[in-house]
Amino acid sequence: MQDIQAENILRNIYAAENIDLGICEVCIALLVNRRNKVVGYYKVSQGGIDSTTMDIKMITKAALDTFSSGVILCHNHPSGSPKPSRADVDTTERLRKALQLFDISLIDHIILTEDNAFYFSSETCKYPMRA
Repeated sequence: MQDIQAENILRNIYAAENIDLGICEVCIALLVNRRNKVVGYYKVSQGGIDSTTMDIKMITKAALDTFSSGVILCHNHPSGSPKPSRADVDTTERLRKALQLFDISLIDHIILTEDNAFYFSSETCKYPMRA
């Protein structure tokens, strides 16, 4: 699945859930099969204006419950800056390692703003997702 395709799917989910990207942080896990076809999504959490909980166990459980082969994690930054925080970087790495134990790939972690996005999978990302 290409970055922009995943972003469009996620933006549609946020819209369908009536989530305003500029109000509070919300984390969603997009669940995909081996061919990167979406098999579902899981609303992980809804937080405040500058944080939300990304529970590694709950995300892993959602992936296991749907027999997913991959996860694309997403959350928004109401501030308008797509730059990841240190907590975003740490959570991404912890989730990648946890999913790997079950042969599930963390395909990407996307941070959305109203008019921008950041992809951890991008070749230009200074916080590359490790294999």
